[in-house]
Amino acid sequence: MRSTISLNRKLKLKQRSSAICKQKLFTFREFFERIRETAKSLKAQGVKEGDHVAICMPNTPQAVMMFYACNMVGAVAALIHPLSGEKEIQDYINGSDCTFL
Repeated sequence: MRSTISLNRKLKLKQRSSAICKQKLFTFREFFERIRETAKSLKAQGVKEGDHVAICMPNTPQAVMMFYACNMVGAVAALIHPLSGEKEIQDYINGSDCTFL
């Protein structure tokens, strides 16, 4: 939880805007809370420190949240371009030792 404390201090969780997507405005506090909730969900699914998690999502705030949630758990996020072909995705997953998709 040390990283959580330092992140709280760095951001000071002010109510400033952090991301905008399709007219949805996220404050730093909302963004951090969603990252923390996502990290809890990953842990509940069995993701643990050192696991490799494949993330195949478009460039959205949710993809960023997933990436940072993996970091919060201690897992390695393996980003895959969502427009990659089936064979390319399969090769990437097999070659990156991903245990979760």
